[in-house]
Amino acid sequence: MTLEELVEQSRPRGKVLVTSEARTAVRLAREEARALGHASVGSEHLLLGLLRCEHSAARMALEVAGVSLDAGRVAAEPTLVGAEPADVPVAQDTPETSPVARSAACEEPTFASR
Repeated sequence: MTLEELVEQSRPRGKVLVTSEARTAVRLAREEARALGHASVGSEHLLLGLLRCEHSAARMALEVAGVSLDAGRVAAEPTLVGAEPADVPVAQDTPETSPVARSAACEEPTFASR
C-alpha cells in the first residue's frame, strides 16, 4: 500500500465526532492565532492549543516527549513570523483545520460564536 493510499484510507468519512478536548484545543488555537494577530488558524496554532489543554492526553503525551508550551511556541515561531498580521476579530480556519472546527461548531453551537 502506498502512502497516498494509506492517507486516503484514513480520511474520516461522514460526520467526524469531536471530543470536548478537541473543541477546547480548537478554541485555544483560535485564541493563539488571534493573540498573534493572524487571520487564520494553522497547525502551529493547533499545537499551541493542544499544549494549553490542561489534563488532556495530547498534552501529557507531548510533555512526555519533552514538548512544553514554551518549547512549542519557540518551535512554531519560524512559521508564525512570516504570517501577515490580520485586522480581523476572529481567526479563520485553514483547509487543514476546517473539518475539526466545523464538527466542533456543529456539536456545540455557541463554539462558533466565540
